[in-house]
Amino acid sequence: MIDFRSQLKDRQKILLYSILGVIWSLSNIGYIKFFGSAFAWFTLAPAIFFLKNEKNYDGVKYSTIFGFVAYLTHFWWLVVPVTGMSKTFGLPDWITPLSILLGLVIFLGLSFFSGLNYTLCYVVSKFVGKNKSFLFYFCFAISGTVFDYFYPKLWADYLGYSQYQMVNIIQSVDLFGISYVTFLIMLVNTGLAYLFETLLQYFQTEDSSKRVFNKNSFKYCIGVFLLVVITAVYGGIRYDFINSKMKAAKKVSIGIVQGNISGAEKKRKNSSEMIGIYSNLSSELLVEHPKLIVWPESAVSIWFDEEQNDFSRVRRRYSGNSLLLFGGHARRNNGLGVSSDIFNSLFLVDSNGEKIDSYYKNKLLPFIERAPARFLSFVISMMGLKEFSPGEGPVFIKHDGLKMAVNICYEALIPEYIRKSIFDKNGECANVIVNCTNDSWFGKTIEPEMHLRISTIRAIENRRCLVRATCTGYSVFVDANGVIDYRSHLYKPEAHVEKVPLLEIKSFYTSHGWIFIYLLGLIFAFCFSIVALYRLYVYLRITRREKYNDYIKRRHDIWMR
Repeated sequence: MIDFRSQLKDRQKILLYSILGVIWSLSNIGYIKFFGSAFAWFTLAPAIFFLKNEKNYDGVKYSTIFGFVAYLTHFWWLVVPVTGMSKTFGLPDWITPLSILLGLVIFLGLSFFSGLNYTLCYVVSKFVGKNKSFLFYFCFAISGTVFDYFYPKLWADYLGYSQYQMVNIIQSVDLFGISYVTFLIMLVNTGLAYLFETLLQYFQTEDSSKRVFNKNSFKYCIGVFLLVVITAVYGGIRYDFINSKMKAAKKVSIGIVQGNISGAEKKRKNSSEMIGIYSNLSSELLVEHPKLIVWPESAVSIWFDEEQNDFSRVRRRYSGNSLLLFGGHARRNNGLGVSSDIFNSLFLVDSNGEKIDSYYKNKLLPFIERAPARFLSFVISMMGLKEFSPGEGPVFIKHDGLKMAVNICYEALIPEYIRKSIFDKNGECANVIVNCTNDSWFGKTIEPEMHLRISTIRAIENRRCLVRATCTGYSVFVDANGVIDYRSHLYKPEAHVEKVPLLEIKSFYTSHGWIFIYLLGLIFAFCFSIVALYRLYVYLRITRREKYNDYIKRRHDIWMR
């Protein structure tokens, strides 16, 4: 029996794995708007199936190509903000080629590094499974899930995010986090690959009397199917339960304003113009008497001193008793009248323009707000930007019954950060999540949709409604089941009020965090260590026996002389 996988030539395989990498990328969070969530359940299976048959060196090469191409397709939009910085900040023309080069280096480097995730999956699975199909495929599912979470990522694009359209499946994140959904996807894909290999071996056996169907693959698929069904049943029950809680909960009117002022336009408009645009849109909402109005990240391009309490300059353009939460910049003086730290900030002010509270962004965007390493600080200055300082960590702002777990832009991509922001030091919990974002740097790419969809999962994980205000879109109200009740258009000025249920449900995930993925990681590390020690033991035993046999043979040769 000749396996057709071994008949392919090197160039054919490079093309094959490149195509499979593109298809797999199209199945993930950036493109499922066009292909649907179901696409991710089977499009990784062909790559796993072909990798199973590769020899060690070839498998490393082809898995690297697969991962690299997948992330090239996934991350192409990273070039847009970096290359556009020079024009946005009015830098000399000779900077433009450098910014383009920098964007390409970041794009290619990050794609290659991220793609090594699949190389690690292959290496570990090949080491553990060798030629045993069940061990290879099951190990690939576990290692794929573990590396998806623990492998370093700039952009936390966990595989499970692709299932936001699968309403019943995605509800399970309030138990074990998004990694559990990733595990289901990996199990289904490896199960399909395993089943296909079994069928291939069965039908390629020419002598029908010698055909033997490997029942293990069938049992594997049945087990995975039952797990998916149980998850979907739980999701349906949980969805209805949360709906009933939202109907019974106290509701407050909250308004969001999208001024449609991009980062580039902020350089051309003065602060009064920007405040005027947001104030006019906010005034349209006052007939609905919102308790809170939210403006997006850096909506007001003014540097406010940390000690400043009077924000009447921002509030004087429109009347009303609503609270205002808006994005701006804060600076901290070192005592000599010189600014030592600057912060990407949110300010909560009352109807008189008096500051109630503030929040400083903690998780800063690499290469835009802060260099990932100090020796790369020149990159930030080259693009005409200033490095921000990080705030003190996840907090929530409370006032008059509103307890807001606030976060800015990139922070919404970090599940653990949002989870920690739900509780304060005294154990009191937030009743709504508020995110202020500026995605205008990425233009009309897939990034705003990706950012939005990843952010919505925070609502399900913590069973809190999410209020999201952005500069140019997408601004949304998301309920505690992850359903988008209102969504703005991209690059259009809009304002909207929604009655938001205030929930204080403590989900299993909010209380216990990443218990599933850490437990799975420990099991994976333990089993891998056992296999590695056993292989080492066998190797040493065989080596010792070979040395002993060689010694006996030499003694025999000497005696025979």
